[in-house]
Amino acid sequence: MRGWTLGRAVGMGATAGLLVLALWPFLASADLLYWPFVVLACFAGLCGAWIVLATMFDLTFHRPRGERLRPVRAFDLVLGGGLFLLAWLQLRDALGLLPL
Repeated sequence: MRGWTLGRAVGMGATAGLLVLALWPFLASADLLYWPFVVLACFAGLCGAWIVLATMFDLTFHRPRGERLRPVRAFDLVLGGGLFLLAWLQLRDALGLLPL
C-alpha cells in the first residue's frame, strides 16, 4: 500500500470516473460495454471511498498542517464523495439492466 498514495487515487479515480461518464449514455444500447462499465464504476467508487477515508485519516492524525492545505483537503473530500456517489448511481443503473 506504500505506492497507493492519495495523489494516485485522485488521478486514477478521476480518470475512471470520466471514462464511466463517457460510457454511461451507451450502456443500454451496447451489451459489449456492460462489464467494462461495471468494472470502471466499481473502481471509481472504490477510489472515491479511499480518497475520503485517507483524507479523513490525514485530517484526524496530522492536525498541524497549516491553512494552505485546507482547500486541497476540501477538494479531496468533495471529489472522493462525488466519485463514490456517481459510481453508486451508475451501478444502480447498470444493475437495473440485468435480466432477472
